[in-house]
Amino acid sequence: MVASPCTCGNHETGILLVCYRCCVLAVVSSAARSKIADHVGIIVIYKDGTVCTEHRSPMFVTWKHKDELRGCIGTTALCLLSTGLRKYALKSAFEDSRFDPIGKSEFSTLTCTVSVLTDDEMCKDWKDWEIGKHGVSIRYTDPKTKKVHHALFLPEVMVDHELNHCSTMEHLFEKAGYHDKITKSILEDVQVTRFRSMKHSVKVSEYLAQQKQNSTS
Repeated sequence: MVASPCTCGNHETGILLVCYRCCVLAVVSSAARSKIADHVGIIVIYKDGTVCTEHRSPMFVTWKHKDELRGCIGTTALCLLSTGLRKYALKSAFEDSRFDPIGKSEFSTLTCTVSVLTDDEMCKDWKDWEIGKHGVSIRYTDPKTKKVHHALFLPEVMVDHELNHCSTMEHLFEKAGYHDKITKSILEDVQVTRFRSMKHSVKVSEYLAQQKQNSTS
């Protein structure tokens, strides 16, 4: 069970619980289970729907409302899959500062996607990655301010927004909070990491229908 934050009302408590369970379902569904097990270890599913695994992996949880992004938060650090699912399902649904928290009225129209990041490696240069295959993260230290800027795009971002290598860098620097002109020397200095992502999505409506069917059977 998910412990509800003290700021939540009763109707939000119900949403939090379904957020977590729907997120878990996305990972352990039959379509995704074998793919993830091959890369991140054995997943044990208990009767109450909780997940037990000792494997640690970077992960992101994404929520979309009718194909529009409603939240996406995760981590590039290694974290337990079981606790990471719980944490980032909730944070991406309610704490993504770019969006209002997900509301009860829209919840049944949402799609939840879990992305498990694998095969990360430093790029030889800022173009050493393939669109449609790799996700990309950047890290750049401004020599003037000494501020470190970093940002990440999952592999589907470049495809969905039809970005090329140049526009991807521009958007990543903007996301990282760097708004000066992106010069050739900056592109030579920026640290670029590429990675791959295993993902699986589930519609909340399908999950709720399954739960209703289970309760009546």
